[in-house]
Amino acid sequence: IVKNHLCLGCGLCEAVHKEKCLMQITDKGFYQPKFVEALSPSEEARIMSLCPSVRIAKENAKAKSIWGEVCLVSNAWASESDIRKTSSSGGVTSALAIYLLESKKVDAVLHVGACSDNFLYNKLQVSRSREDILRHNASRYAPAAVFNDILDILETNQDSTFAFIGKPCDIAGMQNLLREYSQYGHCIKYYLAIFCAGTPSYNASWRAIKSFNKDASPIAIRYRGDGWPGYFTVSFDDGTKSRMTYNESWGNILGRDISFRCKICPDGIGLLADISSGDAWNTSNGYPDFTESEGKNFCFVRTQRGEQL
Repeated sequence: IVKNHLCLGCGLCEAVHKEKCLMQITDKGFYQPKFVEALSPSEEARIMSLCPSVRIAKENAKAKSIWGEVCLVSNAWASESDIRKTSSSGGVTSALAIYLLESKKVDAVLHVGACSDNFLYNKLQVSRSREDILRHNASRYAPAAVFNDILDILETNQDSTFAFIGKPCDIAGMQNLLREYSQYGHCIKYYLAIFCAGTPSYNASWRAIKSFNKDASPIAIRYRGDGWPGYFTVSFDDGTKSRMTYNESWGNILGRDISFRCKICPDGIGLLADISSGDAWNTSNGYPDFTESEGKNFCFVRTQRGEQL
């Protein structure tokens, strides 16, 4: 997997072999496992069965079309204007997550957000309130420590139920994990996917920050949101902010530095989720129109559970 540049840096191999594997950031700005001790054949086989880099589909699945299983297709957006504005697109995933929590359908939501002690790095968050969801509700166009601690989280919360929000490969990784560790199968009740065109490196984020030519140090970064598509915005320790358009940040910097595995991804549209959502771009002459406007999500509702939600 690593030798052929297929690693997604998800952290599942660390989760199941913490004594032998540690995820580290490479010189290229991506997470990759470092094995401090050789794996046995059975341990290698376990990683192969879990790894979403190489196992990203249900066994013997027969989709009705290239779009996967589809119960409903719709444009949608959060009915609460503040959620719609602060989210990366229409706020559908955040609104659904808040609804699931407040209606007691789940106890918590697992999703990626910025680390509390470092503005740049991302990790899996356990959100239990509306405030938690909105604190981590906008896109993070950089690698994330998604599964490094997932077994600890599930073991500690065996009596809890979760919704899981992730990239399509994250959804595959979680479902692979629960097939292997069936004792936690009841924990994840809903899968919500976000469309993905690849994960940019941390190096790409730094290049975008440095393009502002500021002497001050960055203290916060927002890749999108506060509008649609929203601006790439960096806050500095001198109290100033600098920003560039989504087209400039993604089109010229971030989107040009994704891993090889992302470039050959077989699923950017959340084929395994209950509901998968992306940007319902307005178009101009056949191309996305990035003029700032009110956000809209394009949604595939894929399962009966998603349709009920």
